[in-house]
Amino acid sequence: MLEVIGAGVSSSTSNTTDFVKCFQESEEKRLLDAQMDRPGLTCPSPDLPEMVFQKKRAANSFTQMRFLIKRFNDRYWRTPTYNITRFGISLGLSIVFGIVYSGKSYQSYQEVNAGVAMVYMTTLFNGVISFTGTLPISFAERGAYYRERASQTYNCFWYFVGSTVAEIPYIFFSGALFTIIYYPSVGFTNVASGFMYWLTISLFVLMQTYLGHFFIYALPTVEVAAIMGVLYNAICLVFAGFNPPAANIPRGYHWLYLITPQRYSMGLMNSLVFTDCPELPTWNNVTGEYEGGSGLLACLELTDAPFFFFP
Repeated sequence: MLEVIGAGVSSSTSNTTDFVKCFQESEEKRLLDAQMDRPGLTCPSPDLPEMVFQKKRAANSFTQMRFLIKRFNDRYWRTPTYNITRFGISLGLSIVFGIVYSGKSYQSYQEVNAGVAMVYMTTLFNGVISFTGTLPISFAERGAYYRERASQTYNCFWYFVGSTVAEIPYIFFSGALFTIIYYPSVGFTNVASGFMYWLTISLFVLMQTYLGHFFIYALPTVEVAAIMGVLYNAICLVFAGFNPPAANIPRGYHWLYLITPQRYSMGLMNSLVFTDCPELPTWNNVTGEYEGGSGLLACLELTDAPFFFFP
C-alpha cells in the first residue's frame, strides 16, 4: 500500500494524487461522519439515560486477570530476544561449568569445598543475570500501567499477577535447560536430587526475577533500580553463608545471615548434592574399609578432613 501511494522506501513513482483530499471528498467519508454525529454516540441524546457504572471498574476480577495474563504472555512470546537471550545464557553457563568441572572428584575435603563454590557461583550467575535482564522489559510496561491505572481499567493486583505468572514457564524451562546439561556434566549422579535441584534453582531464579520487578516498579529509572539491586544482592550474597562461612560471621551480624533468602536456596542445593545419602555405608573392622551404601556421591568416604579442637 505504501508503494502505491508513493510513501514506500524504494518508490520511484511520480504519482501526485492527493489521497487525503480524495478521501475527504468521498462518499465513504460522508457516511462515516453521519454515523459519528448520531445522538448518543459522540454527543448526548435526550432519549437515552445517563450511563452510570455501579462498580469502580466495568470488568470483574476474573476478566481483568484473564486479559492481563494473556496480554503479558503475548508480550513475552512476541519478544523473543529477551527469552532467547535468557535461554542462551543458561545453555552457555551449563556448558562452561560442565567443561571446567568435567570428571571432577568430590571425595576429599578440598574437593567438596570446590564443589560448594561451584554451586554457589552457578546459582549466583543465574540469579543475577535474571535480575538484570528483567529490568528493561519491565520498565517498558510502566507507561501503560500508569495510563491504565489512571483510567481505572485494571486493578493493580491483577496487573502484578499477570506480570509474574508470565515469567513462570520461561524460567522453569531455562532452569531445566541449565540443569540437564550442567548436573551430570560436573559429576552429580542422583536423579531424584537432580529433579529437586532443578526445582530449587528455578524457584531461586524466579525469586530474583520478582525482586527485579519490585525494584523497577518502586524506583524511578532502570539505572537506579540496577544500582540498588546490585547493592542488595551484594549484601545478601555476602551473608549467604559461603564466604565468609556462617560460623565466621560476627554475632552482631548473624541476624543478617538468618534473614537472607539466598542462603536457604544455596544451602538446599548443596545439601541435595553433598548430603543426600539414603543408605549409609558401614565400617568393616576386619578389612578397614567402608562397605555397602548406595554408592551415591554423598555416601562416599570424605578424606583429608581437617581436625577441629574446641576448648
